[in-house]
Amino acid sequence: MRTLASRRLQFLQTSILIRALIAAVMVALLVPVGSAAAASLTITGTPEDIAVTGEYYTFEPDTSGRNSRWLRFSITGKPSWARFSQRSGRLYGVPGVSHIGIYNNIVITASSGRRGTRLAPFSITVQSPGSSIPPTQSPPSPPAPTPTPTPTYGNATISWTPPLTNVDGSALTTLAGYRIYYGTQRGGPYPSTVAINTSGLSTYVVEDLSSGTWFFVMTARNSAGTESSHSTEVSKTLD
Repeated sequence: MRTLASRRLQFLQTSILIRALIAAVMVALLVPVGSAAAASLTITGTPEDIAVTGEYYTFEPDTSGRNSRWLRFSITGKPSWARFSQRSGRLYGVPGVSHIGIYNNIVITASSGRRGTRLAPFSITVQSPGSSIPPTQSPPSPPAPTPTPTPTYGNATISWTPPLTNVDGSALTTLAGYRIYYGTQRGGPYPSTVAINTSGLSTYVVEDLSSGTWFFVMTARNSAGTESSHSTEVSKTLD
């Protein structure tokens, strides 16, 4: 009887030891993998600290790591004149004269799930170029935009030929910028707008568009604030 009891006790102890070893191996396998994946995610980049009124500003951070393709981005301290893409982390926009000043503590964060990493806080100072253009009474002719398909989902690239004359046929010498109107209904209304306060651009990327067909029109604006009529409507379908 003692021999049988001893064998049973030895078998029970061996079984407990094996289970403990299996649990230890599982913990050893699982914990380092998650930690290594989280540690491999990095975000880098040095944004420009100066933005000039009427000129296009853009900054997009670089990311690396095994989880970088599943990233989502967020921002705190975003300037009121700028837009932000949660898909790419790009901060962009065209500041106006009313936006002159310093925008502090801007932080961009990249996250692949439960863990994330962020850039060091940075600042952007909006300055004026200090130049002015005399106004004209005749409105400029509208541009002719053409949407160019891009491989990135949710974006539409609008390009156009800047107008050279006013509607009365006189030379356009005071072109100050453009405005893009867009929406999901053919012929309008166009509830979304983008103001481009510079005449030096001939292309613009409208980001973060949902799936469906989007319709776009444009206007040109001179330095007196006179806006042209709408251009021909163009469209782009996003799957």
